[in-house]
Amino acid sequence: KMTSSILPPRKLFAPCSPITQAKASMTFDLPEPLGPTTQVTPGSKFKVVAEANGIPQAAHVSLRANQIDEHTPTALVERLGLPVFVKPANMGSSVGVSKAKTLDEVRSALDLALSYDEWIVVEEAIVGREIEVAVLGNLTPTASLPGEVVPGAEFYDYADKYVDDGSRTLIPAPLTDAQTTEVRELAIQAYTALRCEGLSRVDFFL
Repeated sequence: KMTSSILPPRKLFAPCSPITQAKASMTFDLPEPLGPTTQVTPGSKFKVVAEANGIPQAAHVSLRANQIDEHTPTALVERLGLPVFVKPANMGSSVGVSKAKTLDEVRSALDLALSYDEWIVVEEAIVGREIEVAVLGNLTPTASLPGEVVPGAEFYDYADKYVDDGSRTLIPAPLTDAQTTEVRELAIQAYTALRCEGLSRVDFFL
């Protein structure tokens, strides 16, 4: 049976600059964490690539269905705390994503995510502004000015994106020049690390 020892050991991420903190996200010399997420590749694989390339990201655990049993929710809470986001690794548009605030909600969220994918990603919840950057190109990609999504729900879920029409998008995002520069640089770093071509969108929490 699975115990907490199955979960990968906690790691701290090396700073990318003097204004970076280990979290799984980074800061711009501010207390708020910032870090990229992506849907261009399966979530569990992106985590590996991001870590190998020194890209800060949220503390997380990736698991396959056969690694999950009745002990898993408790082990996850002990590792990541509460609340957490539970996600199918290979979905997009927040389909199958849950924000779990209790142990029982973690159990339900795991069941939901597993109904979409055999691989899941569980992340610490980050409270912050959601910043988006488009990246276009091949060998010499270019990053757009960032935009900011203001959710109309507790988090930017499927209904908020496509059904309720409660969210707003601010273009350009109201950031400082330094923040704008760094998110654009990080977006290109993530895009290049994943060997993307054409175009992609890289999201951050600030």
